[in-house]
Amino acid sequence: MEIKTLGEKLVLLKQRLAETENIRGKNNELLCKIEKSVERLAELIGGENEEKKLIEELAKEIGSVGKETAPSTPQRAHSTQNRMALLTEDEFAKTPQYMRGRMALEKVNAIIEDINTVFDRKRETLNTPKEKMTLETKRRIAQYRETDCKEVAGSVYITEQNIKDAMPLPALKQNPSYKNTFSILRHHGRIREVRKGGVLMVVLL
Repeated sequence: MEIKTLGEKLVLLKQRLAETENIRGKNNELLCKIEKSVERLAELIGGENEEKKLIEELAKEIGSVGKETAPSTPQRAHSTQNRMALLTEDEFAKTPQYMRGRMALEKVNAIIEDINTVFDRKRETLNTPKEKMTLETKRRIAQYRETDCKEVAGSVYITEQNIKDAMPLPALKQNPSYKNTFSILRHHGRIREVRKGGVLMVVLL
């Protein structure tokens, strides 16, 4: 293999390493590809020469990038084990009046409990072991997957259809306008909303 070709490959690998450092923690797949490329180059070169040494140095750089750990994000107080925390009296008091309307704190928290139940049921269904899946479970999982998109990738979310499927739930049944509470939950960082293809997805934060 010509040294010129190896040099060009080395430059390309260094560029990709720089890219990886910028997006570390978001794209580990790219890092794995670079590592494999370096290993392959080392195998092809063999022996002891300047190019070999340069690639070995690059391999060490990549290894250090892979070992670095991104700063951990403190767990938010409003999310406990993938469940929404209830609103406190202080939070409710600081909620704009136009959002609260005539709703009492107890009613908002009852709705949060029901929404948590919807999240729990969806999560339980998605985590069903294959050997325990019934046809109904498979059908429901397929239905859940229909709304998956990049905007909610890796997030826990529910749709209005998921809520309807989980009914009857006491607080949601008694409050048909429960969606009005979503603005309160958004305001306090409990959820975010994503609309895609006419479907409203409520993402747990």
